[in-house]
Amino acid sequence: MDASKKKQTITFSKITVDTTFQTFASTDLPDTSNFTIIPQISYKGSVTLTASNQYLNFTGFAKINFNCSAIERSWFRFSSDINPYEVYIPITEPQNENNEKLSASISLVSDSLTYIKTNFLTRKGKTSDVDIVPSSGYLFYDKAGNEYRISSREKIENKTLPGNYLSFNDTKCISYAEGKLDLGADLGQVKIRPVGNITHNINNNSNEMDMIMPVTFFMEEDALKEMSDNLAASQGAPPVNTNRAVYEKGLAEIFGKEKSDKLIAELSLYGAFKKMPQELQASLFLNDLRMKWNGESKSFRSEGDSVGIGNILKTQLNRKVKGMVELVKKRSGDVLNIYLEWDNSWYFFSYTKGMMQTISSSTKYNDIIRNVKPEKRISKGEREEGGYQFILSTERRKNDFMKKFGGGSSDE
Repeated sequence: MDASKKKQTITFSKITVDTTFQTFASTDLPDTSNFTIIPQISYKGSVTLTASNQYLNFTGFAKINFNCSAIERSWFRFSSDINPYEVYIPITEPQNENNEKLSASISLVSDSLTYIKTNFLTRKGKTSDVDIVPSSGYLFYDKAGNEYRISSREKIENKTLPGNYLSFNDTKCISYAEGKLDLGADLGQVKIRPVGNITHNINNNSNEMDMIMPVTFFMEEDALKEMSDNLAASQGAPPVNTNRAVYEKGLAEIFGKEKSDKLIAELSLYGAFKKMPQELQASLFLNDLRMKWNGESKSFRSEGDSVGIGNILKTQLNRKVKGMVELVKKRSGDVLNIYLEWDNSWYFFSYTKGMMQTISSSTKYNDIIRNVKPEKRISKGEREEGGYQFILSTERRKNDFMKKFGGGSSDE
């Protein structure tokens, strides 16, 4: 009898005793037996009873019986003792019957269309497909919410803990994942570390992402200091809400639960960290960023008209500004564009193929960039990262980006 109080009969084909005179029994259940671990999960394979073990051991294949017809179903291999009243099925490196790797993630599929897809223990298409939030640990079914979940057991039982997490609501046909996000960015020496969540509505193939994202790149520090001083003096940039769940969970992913709780307490008490944590120091730390995948432009694009800036280098700001952020996926090389604006000031960064271009409405900022000696603009970096240099861009490039993005140009 399982947690749903459904009785099933298992007839053991072999019953014996081991060397310690403990009862041992085993049998094989074919898929035609219609055996289920719980009504929502079918099983085929061997079942073993060992008198010294409290629970039966299952070594074979399971398959989720989704009601949502839009999601694929696959048999996946596992081996574990199973408590029938609290079923947790281990998910580590899942494979199907043909030993093909299976994916448990909301993924970016790379083909002629390029789109977001939910892989819930289903075969991954191409090796170039990006698992945005790969999840492993255990598969658990929540009956009350009709929801399948994959994560560590601790995370399943306490969602406030850090760690990658994937769930699928079988009533709404909506998947949700949170943790450290992989956008498949190939940006050389420009490093992004997005942390947050993504929701995929399979019914209309829509997606939403909410995250924090440190962006680190080589740049003249005096220029970035001019930028941070400008924002710190702003009268029109409101504060960012640092109490929202995505921000707090993001800190937990970066620091762990114990240290993040201390940092959150500092923010609540003082409105800032006592000391800027090394892990958050970045050229730009975007701490309120909502994005979605845009199939037409083949890019992740920020949603809404605002972006939160937590800090620039070591300077804490926590201000919300007008912003546009885009990560374009290209075979010739990914492109990262960032436009930020407050009061009467704007700053623009555009990176691709080892070249960072930047420009601002601030003459002081532009002069700092312009006056950097050529040899000081270059960073060799690690061999696998490729070369990098920064240069002063043009307003035309900034305006072209804004037009393509759909935001128009503030200079027209």
